[in-house]
Amino acid sequence: MRPRAAALLVLFAAPAPAAGQAWLKWDVAARPMGMGGAAAALDDAASAAWYDPAGISTLVGTRVSVGGAVSLRSGEVEAVGLGEFDRETEALTDGYLHVVHPLTADLTGGLSVVSPWEIATTWNDPESFPGRFQAFHTRLRSLDVSPVLAWRVRPHLAVAGGVHVASARLELGRFEQDPDLSALGGLEPIALARSDLEVDGTGIGWVAGVHWRPIPSMALAAHARGPVGLDLSGVVDFTGTAPASLRDFSLPTGEETIGDLLDTTYVDQTVRTRIELPALAAAGVAWDPFDRVRLAATLQWAGWEAVDDLELAFADTSLADAIPLDYENAWSLRLGAEVRHSSALF
Repeated sequence: MRPRAAALLVLFAAPAPAAGQAWLKWDVAARPMGMGGAAAALDDAASAAWYDPAGISTLVGTRVSVGGAVSLRSGEVEAVGLGEFDRETEALTDGYLHVVHPLTADLTGGLSVVSPWEIATTWNDPESFPGRFQAFHTRLRSLDVSPVLAWRVRPHLAVAGGVHVASARLELGRFEQDPDLSALGGLEPIALARSDLEVDGTGIGWVAGVHWRPIPSMALAAHARGPVGLDLSGVVDFTGTAPASLRDFSLPTGEETIGDLLDTTYVDQTVRTRIELPALAAAGVAWDPFDRVRLAATLQWAGWEAVDDLELAFADTSLADAIPLDYENAWSLRLGAEVRHSSALF
């Protein structure tokens, strides 16, 4: 398996339903989830603060939506010539809060607190997992706080602007190796130390949107969220794993062994890295062809090309490393429909 392909597979692996979305969790409210994520033009619920920020201008009164979800994730991968490897089953819990409140006749404020960026991948038998020198454990949790303002410039046209403040915590577990030292112990790379790092950080981006209702039964809308660069910092804990047969090798000076060198190299220290949260854009239509029936479609884009390498900068600069990702931009077409039991239900 090529190292670049392995990094894509083991570091930010996504479950099958999220194909093309990498570690973006687009569904951050119950109703849009039921609509298959086709929510870019749904302007009649508090979750519009996230999916259709300009559309909140149509809401009357204060709206609040609170909820959460629990998901179980597992999987497996077969490495050619190396066998099959299983992911541990992990439970992820997520909550969301959407609030909309009119400020004036033509100005409405909205707030979304969601967790749209998420990874949970831990591989069983990390000592033999083929991607162990990239990552055998990756966990990313996020919190995105998005305050927005929507202004109704005309009776059926509104625009919106705001910011989204994203914070994230990344856990990464992997094994360290040195090709020169591995050559002393055989043909296969040798795990010299296990590293477990925890880093976190915060960044800010922009939000913009537009919403237009050309006829009473149809809404057209689009919005975009700017990219956010997160400078993450924290600590890394090293645990020695080199076999005794390698540690006992004497260095050319004859005064120290490789074990002595490893003990002074792989020591707990600070570490920094940077994650690019990609720009997002979505455009959609919502149409009520009949009473109590709604059809919706959303075309969503994510600028994953901004996600390049995950560079690890340790206090000991000789340990610097980069994990290649090389993502590509992704498009997603989402379709949804709903039948309201009562006109009072959304």
